[in-house]
Parts: sequence; structure tokens; C-alpha cells
Amino acid sequence: MSENMNKNVMTNLALAVAGGLALRFAFSLHPVWWLAWLAPAPVLVAMLRSSRWQALGLAALASLIAASSRYHYAALLMPMPGALVMILLLAFLWFAVLALARRAMAAPDASPWSVLAYPLLWCAADTLLAHLTPDTNFDSIAYSQAGFPPAVQILSLTGVAGLVFVLSLVPAVLALAIVRGWRPLRGPLMLAAALTLATFTFGVVRL
Repeated sequence: MSENMNKNVMTNLALAVAGGLALRFAFSLHPVWWLAWLAPAPVLVAMLRSSRWQALGLAALASLIAASSRYHYAALLMPMPGALVMILLLAFLWFAVLALARRAMAAPDASPWSVLAYPLLWCAADTLLAHLTPDTNFDSIAYSQAGFPPAVQILSLTGVAGLVFVLSLVPAVLALAIVRGWRPLRGPLMLAAALTLATFTFGVVRL
């Protein structure tokens, strides 16, 4: 029993680290656009497989790894203490979204549609920061798609929030389907597939 628990903890830790590294490359200053569609999934899987406090620790670890990609850039703009504060604030944003999404998705009576919590939280955070920061949210996860023209064309219809929603929905649905099984997630899976296909199709046609 103890051995199985230790294996489970180590597996979740490995998933969180792998997901954090994927997030680091997917949402860096030189983002890997396709990785952004998958990167959050390992972290969410690890959190959904863990107890509440373990999940919070995994979220903090993955968030710090993800935010670390901005350290060298921040260090060019401000002294060391300011750069560290900037990284910690960015990590806290990731942590807050992951933690709140896990709370909604892992509830005992959670509907399969609780998976919408993750993309909706990102849309809310992204929109709020865009109105509060002078650079209109330079750290938006939508920037990860700047190098992939078919994805960004959807901005002409929905604005940044539309791309953020689809981009966040895909890994959230994949993560919950891996943990709960694919059959209960048929509705969300079909929605994610349809929105992704529509986004790319519209982008290709518009180009």
C-alpha cells in the first residue's frame, strides 16, 4: 500500500515537472506554438490525481518552472529584486488559475462540464490583466500562437479571449478525460475538437 502511494506521488511529481518544463517552453519569449495546446495537461493530470494539499504543491512547483522562462528578460529591465518579484507574480497567476480550476474539476459531484473552469479562469485573468496593465497584458498566453498564423486569425472575430479560451480548453479536456475516462467527457471532447477545428479552418480560409 505504502509502495503504491509512493509510486503515485513520484508519478505526479514527474508529471508536474514535465508539465512545468513544457509550459516554460510553450509560453516563453520564443514560444513553441504547438506545445501550448498540450503543455498544461500533465500538470492538471497530476493535480487531479492528488490530494488537495499535494495538488497545491504540484501547482506551485509547475508554476515556478513555467515562470522562470521570463527571468533573463526581467533581469534586463530591472534590478534583481524587481526581476524576482516579477517572476513570483507570474508564477502566482499560473498557480491561482491551476488551483481554482482543480478545485472545480475535482469536486466529488463535479459535472464533466466543470472542465470549462480552466479556460474561463484564463479568459477572466487575461481580460483583467489587459485592462490593469499598461502593456495590455504582454504575458497573455495568446502570444504563444504569434508564430502560427492560422490560429491567430480568430482574433478578428472573438478578440484575444476567444483564442485564450480554445487554447486552454484543449489541455483541460485532455487532462480530465485521462483521469476520469474518455466516455464521460464525450461532450467536452466534441466541443474542444469542434472549436479547435473551426479556429484552424477559419484561419486557413482567412489567410
